[in-house]
Amino acid sequence: MTFDAPAIQATTAPIKVAIIEDLREVREGLAMLINGTSGFSCVGSFRSMETAIANLGDVDPDVILTDIGLPGMDGFAVARALRSDPRTAKTYMIAQSGYGQADDIRKSLASGFNIHLVKPVDFTELSKVLNSRPENAI
Repeated sequence: MTFDAPAIQATTAPIKVAIIEDLREVREGLAMLINGTSGFSCVGSFRSMETAIANLGDVDPDVILTDIGLPGMDGFAVARALRSDPRTAKTYMIAQSGYGQADDIRKSLASGFNIHLVKPVDFTELSKVLNSRPENAI
């Protein structure tokens, strides 16, 4: 008598991405792309830093994708605030900006972002960045 072992399917939890972006169309488009791609899940989509701070602890993202040109608190201040919060201090953070000069990238990295992508963000490039990020960002 032989017994067939049950098939074991390897499951990998999706990469949980939170988006902070003031433009609704961009925010919703990124969320749709992320949710429509195997291996990724948009766990939060926030219009402002205030909304993000109030909710990021509940969604526990692996990655935070943040616009730099936010009203009120710009993306640089957002990065510094998130790095000082124990809940998000080690979260992988991606800046997205229409500005891509060397000084813009330097300012992003100095404020706490792990990487700076220039808008419009190429989703293939974003996927590669998400898949290659270290487990613990800092």
